Amino acid sequence: MRHHHKTLAMSLMAALSITAVQGQDAARVLVEQGRYWQSRGDNQRAAQAWKKLLRVNPNQPEALGGMAVAEADLKRYEQADSYLAKLRKINPEHPALANAQASINLLKNGGQLRNARELAKSGKNEEA
Repeated sequence: MRHHHKTLAMSLMAALSITAVQGQDAARVLVEQGRYWQSRGDNQRAAQAWKKLLRVNPNQPEALGGMAVAEADLKRYEQADSYLAKLRKINPEHPALANAQASINLLKNGGQLRNARELAKSGKNEEA
C-alpha cells in the first residue's frame, strides 16, 4: 500500500510540474506576442496578448507595462496611469516600468515633437 501512495504522489508531482512548465511556456509566448505587436505599432493586438497574460497572472510586469502603453496609444491616459501605478507598486525596479513610461511620454509628446520639427524645417526656429 505504501508503494502505491508513493507512486501516486510522485505522479501527482510530475503532473503539477508539467502544468507549471506549460503555464510558463504559454506566458513566454504571450510576452513575445505582446512585444512583437507593440514593436510593430499594433497596440490593439498587443493588448489582446497582454490581457490574456493578465488573466493568468494579474501582476505580470511586462503585461502591465504593455497595457499601459496600449492604453496611452488610445489616448486613455488615466487607464495607462492605473497600469503604471500597479506595476510601480508590485515592482518599482522592473525595466518594464521605465520602458512603459518612456513610450507613454513619447506618445504624449510625439505630436508636439513632430510639430516642432516641421516649424524648424520651415525656418521658424523660435516657434519650434
